[in-house]
Amino acid sequence: MFTDPEDTKGSEEFWLNQLEAKNSAFLVAKIQNSVVGFITAKLNENTEIPFLVSSKVCRVGTVVVSETYQNQGVGSKLMSSIENWAKKYGAKDIHLTVMEFNKNAHSFYENNGYIPTSRIMAKSIA
Repeated sequence: MFTDPEDTKGSEEFWLNQLEAKNSAFLVAKIQNSVVGFITAKLNENTEIPFLVSSKVCRVGTVVVSETYQNQGVGSKLMSSIENWAKKYGAKDIHLTVMEFNKNAHSFYENNGYIPTSRIMAKSIA
């Protein structure tokens, strides 16, 4: 499902857009001046779908922690920091998408208080 990071065309532009996007956050975790993880998030508010309540929501985009530092609290600190950022800017909820096959991520998010609220389903027709 994911491409090799070295084969990804347009990555630089993608990450620059993440850094410069309005109503967004890009937080970095550092240990002894080395980056060991990061998280991206963006604030959104439903104003287009009339049957959904209009409230500010923080959507987490990407969470990455170096394998060396996984299971040491780095990811939880990143999540906590993004939750504080979201509260500061008026978000009522935080949403994120996690791949169904990524059972470690499911456990991580559940351990940090997140619960499933919807399901995205897909079918390949190629």
